[in-house]
Order: sequence, then C-alpha cells, then structure tokens
Amino acid sequence: GPSSVGSNAGEGLFARVELPSGRIVSYYNGTRVRQDVVDARAWEENSNTITLIEGTSKRKARGRDNHRDSNDDPEKKTKEQDGVDDEDEDDNNDDDGENEEEEEEGEEEKYGDYDDDDREIGLSIDVPKEYALTTHYCASLGHKVNHSFDEKKVNCEYAHCDHPRFGQIRCIKTLRPIKKGEELLVSYGYDILNVTGDGVPDWFLEGYKKFSQLSAESAPEQQEQQ
Repeated sequence: GPSSVGSNAGEGLFARVELPSGRIVSYYNGTRVRQDVVDARAWEENSNTITLIEGTSKRKARGRDNHRDSNDDPEKKTKEQDGVDDEDEDDNNDDDGENEEEEEEGEEEKYGDYDDDDREIGLSIDVPKEYALTTHYCASLGHKVNHSFDEKKVNCEYAHCDHPRFGQIRCIKTLRPIKKGEELLVSYGYDILNVTGDGVPDWFLEGYKKFSQLSAESAPEQQEQQ
C-alpha cells in the first residue's frame, strides 16, 4: 500500500501479522548488474539497486546498502569488524594464510559461486524501473521497503540469504518485534557524507536536510519535556 513515509515514497511494505525480531520478512531479487555499470548510470536508474557483492574496488556508491555511508574510515571500520587494532595487526601477520582461506570460504558461503571479475568489481541486484510497481513484478518485494531518516523508526535491515529458487540474494530482516499493520523501514545506507565523491540521489539529500531541520527545531521542546 501507499507508504507512510511521504507522498513521494510510493508503495511501501507493511506487516500483515505480528513479527518477531530476527525474522526474514521479504526477499530482494532482480537482475544481476556489474557494479561498474551501476556506478556509470544516473541515480534515477538505480532507485531499486542493492549491493550483492561489495567487491574490492573502492568506488561503489550507487545502490542501497553499499556500506560506505558511515562516519567511520572504511579501513578502520574493517579492522574493527575483524577485531584487529593497529598495534595487533603485525602480530597477526603469521596467520594471514590461514585467515585468507577462512575468508574465501566465508565469501563463497555469503555470495555463492561467482567468478573473480564479479568478486573484484562487485555485483548488484536491480529491479528495473519498468518493473518497480507490484502490478508489474511481485516475485520478491524487498525493493518496496522504504528508507527512514529517523533511526528510531528503522525496524528492519538488509541481510544476505540463500533462496531455494533465486540462489544468493538479499533479504529484509526485522530488528525488533513489529506490530501488525506497521510499515517496514530500513536505512538505505547511502553515502550522505560523500565519502566516495559520488553524492546521493536528490530526493535523499532533500529529505535529509528536511529531517535535520525538523530535528533541530524539535530539540529544545524535547529538552523542556525532560
């Protein structure tokens, strides 16, 4: 049905029953597009594009959930995820060979059997604009989940999954219990700080500015209530 996010958000995805936390509630499938092709297109052509394989190239900004939107230095973020500090990095060099084998097995399990070019350049899932409406495509509905600038309203996240028909794709997973009729909302993970130099869609920038302004205006009132 129509999204509660705003009149320009189009269709949204809503819970038809009560949902527990950690539940996969929708799948995100479409055509496979190389990341360099996605990055060369205008933002308007990537409205339903999501990263499937992040790849090793540094420039991957155009698409949802590209993991380049945070304040963190990407290299620092990677080390933190691996549990490696700068001081400990040298101590772990002896295990590089073993770690590389474990990483390769993990990538295989996460992304499936793709060739080296796909792994290096990156790969995205795309639902072309002509199939964006559910009247034209509804085999999977993950592309209908809308973004919320309000972190308190974000109740779902993107995850990887192995679908019995579609193979390795993306999915929508709940972050907390969700009530019947509640709209499912995620963070698109766009590069609002322009880390990659590729900017964000116009609608996203306008929405971010509007939300930031409203948040600043409501801050004094919230402090008075406290």
